[in-house]
Amino acid sequence: MTTTTTATTSLIPVTLKWSKQTFQLEIDKNESAIQFKEKVAALTGVPLERQKLLAAGGGKGGWKGPLRDDFNAGEITKPKLVVTLIGSADVLAKPPAQQQTFLEDLSPEQLAADEQTRLAEAMVGAEGMIVALQQPPHLRNDGKQEVYKYNRVVTGLPQRQIEDMLRKRQDRESSLTGEVVMTLGLELRRAYVNDLAVLEDGTCVTALDDGHVQLWKHTALGHDIVHGGNEGGVDSIVALKHPQIAFCTGGRGCVRFWTA
Repeated sequence: MTTTTTATTSLIPVTLKWSKQTFQLEIDKNESAIQFKEKVAALTGVPLERQKLLAAGGGKGGWKGPLRDDFNAGEITKPKLVVTLIGSADVLAKPPAQQQTFLEDLSPEQLAADEQTRLAEAMVGAEGMIVALQQPPHLRNDGKQEVYKYNRVVTGLPQRQIEDMLRKRQDRESSLTGEVVMTLGLELRRAYVNDLAVLEDGTCVTALDDGHVQLWKHTALGHDIVHGGNEGGVDSIVALKHPQIAFCTGGRGCVRFWTA
């Protein structure tokens, strides 16, 4: 007489389908639904509270509807299961590669450095940059069509018109047109310009016969300073190529050197 013993197992193969991915795992009839969901979470990264596990065939040998936490896996009669997972995985937000900095958080020195950086970037390919008369390229769309007052002491042609004129002069040689492009300073002021110079950074410096020295940059009066010394005017200005000294002035019985 021959006796045949059939070994039974509590492990049921499961094919898990999620998005466009397929995973192979097992569900143990002796484990809880929570334990099975933890296996799914380990494979897919979908947390338990977001998992919606649907067994193919519904309640015929598997479970009906989404897998409940209190489902008894011992009720499964199918030899293998195909389960579809619906749910999104936890994705940790990556920290920004560079911390955001707002203008309100910048110091005056940082703001100045930022403006210089923007100016340098805008200068690439800029046409005919004359620093005293022109604003940085990214600020030249003033929307004007004719001469207007830039500020209290500067009147001139629109920025785009100035740029077009300079571009044409670069493209071909042309004679002077005799057109006033910009007026720097108050014409009613009782002071004559004795001398002027252009510094390495393009700033225009003027020496006045009332003892004032004025620095012009980007269509604005940047500084208006008194030369000092005896009475009289400032007779001359010389731009210097020096890392600390920008220019020197002579007048009122003395010579003064000015830092950059």
